[in-house]
Amino acid sequence: NSSLNDLDKNIKFLKTGGEDTVDFSKILNKIIKLKNSKVSLASISFEKDKIVLLGNAKTREALLIFIQNLKENTVFKSVDSPASNLLRKENVDFTITISLKLNNV
Repeated sequence: NSSLNDLDKNIKFLKTGGEDTVDFSKILNKIIKLKNSKVSLASISFEKDKIVLLGNAKTREALLIFIQNLKENTVFKSVDSPASNLLRKENVDFTITISLKLNNV
């Protein structure tokens, strides 16, 4: 978690265009709080109004709970998880794409 804390400290406000400014450190903190101990994140990529998460879940059920928590958060417009994320029952590598509601960030 120290690397995530370091990453969090280094993230600055990034312009997405126009008047919309996104505070990615707040979004990163939300994502971290929404995951459970059975889910680990290997990579978080920010692209304008989208975030791509790469990681691993110890179980399919843990991943489903994480996805549901993300979907229930009002900051996110949509949370896309391909069906291939759910093929394995244990040790599940996943990719999740999140679209942001820029006016809620």
